[in-house]
Amino acid sequence: MPQLSNTNGGKLRPKFFLVRKKGKSGEVVPLIAVDELPPTCNLVGVPRTLDLEETIGMLNLGPQPSISEYYQVIQENKSICAGSSTQ
Repeated sequence: MPQLSNTNGGKLRPKFFLVRKKGKSGEVVPLIAVDELPPTCNLVGVPRTLDLEETIGMLNLGPQPSISEYYQVIQENKSICAGSSTQ
């Protein structure tokens, strides 16, 4: 999905976000594509790719190049999904 925005010291950085309504203001939340998670990391009930029929009711951000890297997933300073740095 997003191209790398290397304005964060060369680290992976999402290119897209959404705003969740919360009271009078909104909470800004970054969007990370599932295929940017390590191959060993899966979300329950969420496939890594979709068929066109499965996209009904979803918003399309249009074609986006792959970042060819994976985010590191940690829980309490411990890696929980191992993966290489490239797809």
